[in-house]
Amino acid sequence: MKRFKYLFLFFILLLSFVLGARMILSGDFFYLFDQARDYLLIQDIVETRNLVLIGTHSGLGGFFHGPLWLYMLAPVYMFGGGNPFSFVYFYIGLQLVTVLVAFLVGSKLYGEKGGLIISVLVAISPITWNTVSNTIGVNVVPLVFLGLFYFLIKFLRGGANAYILAAFFAGLSLQFETALSLVLIPTMIIVFFLNRKGLKNLRLIVLSLTSYILSLCTFILFDLRHKFLMTTSILNSFTGGQKQKGYLELTDRIPAHFNSLLGTYKSILFKETPL
Repeated sequence: MKRFKYLFLFFILLLSFVLGARMILSGDFFYLFDQARDYLLIQDIVETRNLVLIGTHSGLGGFFHGPLWLYMLAPVYMFGGGNPFSFVYFYIGLQLVTVLVAFLVGSKLYGEKGGLIISVLVAISPITWNTVSNTIGVNVVPLVFLGLFYFLIKFLRGGANAYILAAFFAGLSLQFETALSLVLIPTMIIVFFLNRKGLKNLRLIVLSLTSYILSLCTFILFDLRHKFLMTTSILNSFTGGQKQKGYLELTDRIPAHFNSLLGTYKSILFKETPL
């Protein structure tokens, strides 16, 4: 049984590799604006020894991603002699590690069969492999979310201390992606209230907040040095829009998003079929 498990896992990883590396196997990959921007930032870090507290800009004006993605690629830049194609090997490795971690997380939570099922779902998911040839920092998010998922499930099953690490992974996701990571804040609060033991544990609350703040330390240091630039940007995005730039006011934005979501569901559930 154990031999079958490892053989099946090997074929899952092979499937993931084939799906994600089609373009790369032909000796090509996307080198567009985002990749060129990352390359120049990494080049600056390596060649000038200029350590940074933030990474690339996000879609939210005045807010940035964290620098972890750049630091992850810096050794690849050095070992590859500055060749952009050397990043491709890291992209493939990241994809395979994500599938492997999915197996480990699934096995810990639901047994080996559950681990194999989850790893298959991750391996064939377009979110995992479709973007490998066009990889940017956001593609680390599935790996981070696997850690978040694991510790949240452990917390809901009664392991109160697991929430401390869940809070860390929730903050860590901001290093790579903004929109979804900000939505995690109310989600984390709701999940916390689902565990009654946690509500009475002051130590858990303090350590979880400390863990979350620790994962955001580079953002905090940057904000302190730049007069709370990112904090102000986030507050402005909620308290007022900039209509001249195409942004809606908050009072208009909420119903607009709701109507858009409702329209999406209607188009799926009540799609008209041609006669």
